[in-house]
Amino acid sequence: MSAVPGVVDASAIQSQFVLNATMQSAIDVKGAVTAPGQRLAAQIRHVMPNVFRVLVVRLVSGRGIDSTDRADSRPVAVVSASFAKMHWPGASAIGKRVRRGSPGAPWLEVVGVVDDVMDAGVGVPLGPTLYVPYLQQNTATARVTLVLRVRGSPTPSLVDGIRRAIWSVNPAQAVDDVTPLGTLMARSAAQPRFRTAVVAVFGVSAVALVLAGVYAMTLFGVLSRRRELGIRAAIGASPASLVLLATRNSLSPVFIGGVAGALLTLPATSLTSSIVQSEMRSGDVLMSFGAVLVLLAVASAAALVPARRAARVSPTEAIRGG
Repeated sequence: MSAVPGVVDASAIQSQFVLNATMQSAIDVKGAVTAPGQRLAAQIRHVMPNVFRVLVVRLVSGRGIDSTDRADSRPVAVVSASFAKMHWPGASAIGKRVRRGSPGAPWLEVVGVVDDVMDAGVGVPLGPTLYVPYLQQNTATARVTLVLRVRGSPTPSLVDGIRRAIWSVNPAQAVDDVTPLGTLMARSAAQPRFRTAVVAVFGVSAVALVLAGVYAMTLFGVLSRRRELGIRAAIGASPASLVLLATRNSLSPVFIGGVAGALLTLPATSLTSSIVQSEMRSGDVLMSFGAVLVLLAVASAAALVPARRAARVSPTEAIRGG
């Protein structure tokens, strides 16, 4: 792959980079205490040398998998940051030992820690992950996904060159797909994007209903109390007090509901998080409070437009027309 014109760097990994396409393996951690008959589990990825460099995954400590990690060398592994934090909190993971597969498998020495990634789709945290070299841990069922860094955008001639390079090694090898990583990630985000669009449509509809309802209620109040407003203006009521009077009845339920919603945001968010088994973040609470504030602002703006008519009521015309 590296010899193909236009290819800057090449490696391979087990991931398919599609939504929820993950693979777990039973593991043992040297020194970890587990219940009798139970074993730990982690995401497993077979990788070729320099894969983290090709995918631009930051190396937190130690080293990545390189060309020296072969069948005749000591078994090694690289772990994700969440893996290291889970099993060795507050301590360095370098030099620790893990084992994957059967209890009789050889121990692997951890030689590096890398950042967590979302190679199973945008918004799908991979979680604790163990990276092992293909050349030491290869199995017949381990899928191979070549990952390439290229100059510019993938052109048809570059894709043809990649296919020819593969077939020069094995003419019978099937090439499932040649797709830019950005396209794969965009596909994995299609469902969340659709759900977000649906929620946005309902949100805009709700705001439109609030606008229409508050506007109509305030306008009705101004028209039905036109005589009263005219009398108040005649005896010296200020325009601001007339506007406040006109909006009070229509905005009171909105503000009461907004305050109640703000107070119920925290327990409601906690309940929702427990139902869907997701972690509540501070940003979720702030977003809920922000939604309440936006609703109050929209309602106030909707009420202010017809309420301004109350400030322009002519006492003479109002009394005469009443």
